[in-house]
Amino acid sequence: MTDTSGGPSADDRRARIEATLAAYPHVDSEALEELLTWYRQEASSYDVAMLASNERLAAGYRLFRKQRIDPIGWRDAVTMLAFVALVVAGIVAMLMRQG
Repeated sequence: MTDTSGGPSADDRRARIEATLAAYPHVDSEALEELLTWYRQEASSYDVAMLASNERLAAGYRLFRKQRIDPIGWRDAVTMLAFVALVVAGIVAMLMRQG
């Protein structure tokens, strides 16, 4: 089937993503936004694994993951605190029922 959308082919898109990762962190905001969108919304596990295993991209990929994907944000921290609070409240409630 031929792509008639006029947009870049999958191979062109992958080549741009690889070039961005190879140059990371020295990329402009538009390229970074494209990389983040691709990573979060479009990339399959296989796509990510292929990039992660490419030695040419290894340094840029590791830094990208460390800076943009793996950090725990405030939402993650709030979610974790809420979960811990619920667990502690459940334990306290069970202990109070027994005593």
